[in-house]
This record gives sequence, C-alpha cells and structure tokens, in this order.
Amino acid sequence: MSGVAVVFKQGPKTYTPADNTVVKGGDVVAAGAAPGRCVVAGATALNVVGIALNDAIAPEDVVATASGNPATLAAVPQPTKVAVAYGGMEVDGVTYTADCAEGVALVSAANGDVSPAGADPDARSIIGWCAEPGGVVVATKATGRVRTR
Repeated sequence: MSGVAVVFKQGPKTYTPADNTVVKGGDVVAAGAAPGRCVVAGATALNVVGIALNDAIAPEDVVATASGNPATLAAVPQPTKVAVAYGGMEVDGVTYTADCAEGVALVSAANGDVSPAGADPDARSIIGWCAEPGGVVVATKATGRVRTR
C-alpha cells in the first residue's frame, strides 16, 4: 500500500515493584504475581520482562515517618515505579556472574544478574545478548552492556 508510513516506536515499560521488593537499576526483572508488579529475577527465570533502568521499592515499603534520635525524615521521596528496558534496547551497568564474549546469549542469574546461556539453554530463558564491546571479564569489571530480547 503506497503512501502509508510505517511507524515503530518503543520505550521502557513501567512497573511497580511487588511488596517487599527492592529493584536496582541494572537488575533483570520478572513479572510478579500481581498484575503490573515486578520482582528481581532469579536464575533462568522464564517470565523475565526486561532490565530495570532505575532504583525503586514497593509503595507498601515506603518509609514516610520520622526515625532516629533526633528524628529525621528523608527529604527525597523513594521511587515506587521502575522503568524496564525490553525488545532490543541496550542497557549498560548490568552485572555478569561469569566472563562472557560479545554476542553470546544470556539468561537471568540469581539476584537479577545475567550469565552466559551455555551450550543448550531453554530458548524461553534467553533474555538477551552480551553487547559489551570486547566482552565482559568479571575479574576486571563485572558489569557490562546487554541487548534485550
């Protein structure tokens, strides 16, 4: 059909951390039990929604009362929404659990980290690919880029 412009727009999705969940930027996150909620992904999770772009906590866990002696109150509100990169976005600052060459498929590891997928991974568990130029050497620098799936 001539004269029709194809428009493709994507951006991060927004989720609310599940109760008792603390999400840090760079964590791999998975769908929580409640709709619209996310949790930090565990090892080889099959329900990964993407990679967190900011820190956030569950709204139920926000501390809004003064504490300590003398009493103090946080002047900056704690974020309760997390932007999540997905669908081909490239994210830097993701923690790797093992050395990984650029272009290697990745799966989620414990605590929201990533790990090389290995020789025969479950295709559903692949969350993206290593996009760090030259790869990641954990002993030198344990964080790097990930291109999301």
